[in-house]
Formats: sequence, structure tokens, C-alpha cells
Amino acid sequence: LAYVFALSLPMFGAVTMMGDASYVFWVGTLYPVEIIAISVGGTILLALNCMAFKQCVRHDVLTTRALAQMTAVYMALAGLLLVFVSVPASRELYSTASRLGAAGCSTSSTDAVQLVDTSLDLYKMKMAPNCFLKSSVEECPGFQPTKYTRYLKYLEYEFQCGPLCPELPMQLAPHTHVPAPAPAPAPGRMNR
Repeated sequence: LAYVFALSLPMFGAVTMMGDASYVFWVGTLYPVEIIAISVGGTILLALNCMAFKQCVRHDVLTTRALAQMTAVYMALAGLLLVFVSVPASRELYSTASRLGAAGCSTSSTDAVQLVDTSLDLYKMKMAPNCFLKSSVEECPGFQPTKYTRYLKYLEYEFQCGPLCPELPMQLAPHTHVPAPAPAPAPGRMNR
């Protein structure tokens, strides 16, 4: 039982990471899946080992102390595996955060560049005369949902923000034909 409680915190963290759209978009789900696999697999392996130990060992050797030692060995093994998994994952997370934080919209990250391009394409699509009055760009002709459009929608909903890169110049209204002003009346002549 102590083993399960000890692994519940990393498992809860892994489930939380898998539920965070920003984490999944930028880093992926490999690390949380590895943590869950270590936690669940280790628990199953410990349970099978305890059952085998109970069936194969004499009753005078089967003590609470022996089971506690076996559990301690499994806890140490699980901790070691979690450290081996978390060091590269932590490095990747910090690398991604520093690339995005330092370069912003002019980053060389493929996903960041594609995200900015998708944001600009959606903005241009929304500003088209046949789409400007629609409530969402999703209703516009030519809209295709992708990983990037879903993430942009999440950002707009969750953080109530847009456009993605405010330093990029964007037009506020579609190009429409504005009629020229009427000519002024001729001097000396009053309109009645």
C-alpha cells in the first residue's frame, strides 16, 4: 500500500501533464506515458512477486519484515527508473521553454513557425469579405482543422488572446470598396 501511495504523486503529475494542451503540443506525451507505465508496471510486478513469494516460501520465512524489504527494493527501483526518465524529459522541457521564450515569434522551432504561419493564414481567411461577418473562422470556406488550428483555438479560449504574435502587422478590417465622398457644392450656391 505504501508503494502505491508513493507512486501516486508522479502518476497524478503525469495525468495532469497529459491533460494540459500546451504541454502536449510542445513536448508530447512520451514522458507522462513512461511515468504511468513505470508506476502501473511496477505495481503489478510487485503484486505478482508478493503472490509468488507467498506461495513458494516457507511460512517461517514469510514475515512482515521480508515483505517490507521486498517493497523497499521495488520502491528504490521505481525511484531510479523515474529519475532516469525525468532527467532527459526535464532537459527537453527547459530547452523548449528557453527556445520559445528567447526567440518568441521569430523562433527556429518548426512547430512555432508553423503555428505563427497558421495563425496568420487564419487571420487572413477571417478578414476575407466572404468570411468577415461570420462568428468564427471555422465557418469560413477553406478552413481545415489541424493540430495547429486546434491549439490556436485552445489558446484563444483558455487565455482569451490573439493574435499569436502581436508585433506582426495585421489589418483590422477586410478590403472593401469605400465610395468616394460626394463633391462639395459649388461656391456661392446654396442648397435649399
